[in-house]
This record gives sequence, C-alpha cells and structure tokens, in this order.
Amino acid sequence: MKILVIGSKNNNAIERYYLQHLSQHNDISHVEFYGAHDVFLNYYNRNVVNKFLYRFKLSRILYVINSKIKKKISAFKPDVLLVFKGMEIFPDTLQWIKKKSVFIVNYNTDNPFVFSGRGSGNINIKKSISLYDLFISYDKEISELVKNKFAIDTFVLPFAFENVFNKSSSFSVINKLCFIGNEDKERLMFINQLANKGVPIDLFGYWKKKKLHQGINYCGKLENDNLFEYMSRYRVQLNLLRSHNRDSHNMRTFEIPAAGSIQLAPFTDDHLSFFESDKEIFLFTDVNDCFNQINKILSFEKVVADQHLANSRSRLLNSNYSYIDRTISLVEVIKNKYEQKVR
Repeated sequence: MKILVIGSKNNNAIERYYLQHLSQHNDISHVEFYGAHDVFLNYYNRNVVNKFLYRFKLSRILYVINSKIKKKISAFKPDVLLVFKGMEIFPDTLQWIKKKSVFIVNYNTDNPFVFSGRGSGNINIKKSISLYDLFISYDKEISELVKNKFAIDTFVLPFAFENVFNKSSSFSVINKLCFIGNEDKERLMFINQLANKGVPIDLFGYWKKKKLHQGINYCGKLENDNLFEYMSRYRVQLNLLRSHNRDSHNMRTFEIPAAGSIQLAPFTDDHLSFFESDKEIFLFTDVNDCFNQINKILSFEKVVADQHLANSRSRLLNSNYSYIDRTISLVEVIKNKYEQKVR
C-alpha cells in the first residue's frame, strides 16, 4: 500500500511516531507526508493580522492547504489517505478524494463531538466524519457512537509510549506531587483545592500565576524535549483528563510510567484495563480521594516506591503498549478494510 499521511510534525503530535514506524512496515511500499496543520500554524502564528483574518473568515489559508492536498493526491496517487484529526480539510476535498478511489482513514486523537479548545476540533471535523471509510479513535465510546450514528467502520487505537526514559544516577527523586499540563477551568479548580489542603505541588505548563494558590510552586512552561526528564524527577505525577476524554485515558497514561514516575490518575475503565490499581497505577474518584492517595504515595519508603515503579514499567513493556505495537495494529486494520473495499 502507498499511504499519504496528513497531520503535523510538531513535538506534541503523535503522528510523528506513526510516520516513523509506518515507513518500516513490510505492507507499506511508500509513505509520504503533508503537514497541513503545520502550514496552518505557521500562517496563523506569523502575526496578528493573520489571526484577525482567519478568525473573521477573511483568510484564504485553508483554501491554499486544500489545493495542495489535491495536488499531492494527484501526483502521489496513494492507495490510502491517513488523516490525523483533519481540522484543515474541507468536506468537499474529501469527497473529491473519494472519487479518486482512495481509501480514506481518520484518526482523531480528540473527541469529534466535544471541543475543549480551539485546537481540538472545528466544523470541518463534524461535517467530515461520514466521509471517511474508516474512523479511528482512542476511545471505545466515541468509536461506538460514530459507528452507530454514521454507519461507517470504526476501530479503537489507544495512546501509547515511544521511548522508555532511563533515569540518570544523578537524579534525586523529589518527594512532591508534580503536574505537567496546561490550564483550564476544571484543572485550575482541582489543583487549587489540593494546594488548599496542604499538598506540595510543582506545576509546569501554561498557567496564569495570579490564579494559582499561593502554596503552588509554579515552574513555568516545559518544552517537550525535557518532558520525560522532568517527569522522572518526581515521586508522583498527577494525570488530569480533559472534558473530551473524561471517562477514558490520554497520552500521559502511558508517558508517565515510561518516564519512571508513579501515576495518580482518575478512576476510569481504561485506566483499570491498562494497569492494575494500587500496584501499577493509583486512581482517585474526587479531590478528597486524590488527597488521600497523594499522602499515601508520598509516605512510601523508597523500596516500596521503587517496587511500584518497577511494576508499572514491567506492565508497560510486556503489554504491547508501544507506538510500534500500535502501528502494527493500525496497518492491520487498514489493510483488511482496504482489501475488503477493492475486492
């Protein structure tokens, strides 16, 4: 199969992992990439004028992007178009591509029905779902909803980890709670409530410091290159899900144990299915439960904490949770559905 991938290569985009592993797969003869989201961001973030033009629907940037996608399709002639999210692609463009007998796949790493921020979705996402031959989601409920509502094939592909971070012997584990993520209303309330209870917290990400409880140690934003190193320095990492994946999991679900930190996460069916509670992961139901779990974890003797870290690391490595494994699953389902269509 020849595959054209549309998405982004920025540090927060998981498609960069899939691109690497797709190119090494025996069933894929050729992979090409078009960074539609990168082209858009380069335009949007260039200056205030471009932001104004786009927000007031006066910009032509999406038309430029869609024109380039059509040229890519015509020149490359892929068997499969794999779109990650797809905010920049017009439904009309997808309809044009379908007429070229291209098998179109969408992997949406957010919820296509609930937009928690400007970058999580738009009208193109909502209007395009039914046009895909295969819709892939990280979440079982989203997958089932799409299947029932639009009568298209769906597949569940959870998040994963790419690399296991090996701690330097010079790192001394900080016996505090750490949270790495950006501010939203619910997260702000939760973090402040924990701080009000006396929990020692180091906080990284984009936050308005004046809104934070005075007991929180705000450490500023953190570049993705340093993410795993900083995760590994702390005894416990807090994982807070956003509204669009409240009952599911996120990228941190696998990144935290890969970094070598104890994970404290919301109680969900996904978390229970991926890791064993109180052995490989610690779960909470509300802020009071979270507070109790934090105190328990921070009171562990080193040998106990190390055992929990070893447990989660072992589960991670022995359960096919890597992006290499996810790519194998992705290619298998695409190949099967593609062959069914062309028979």
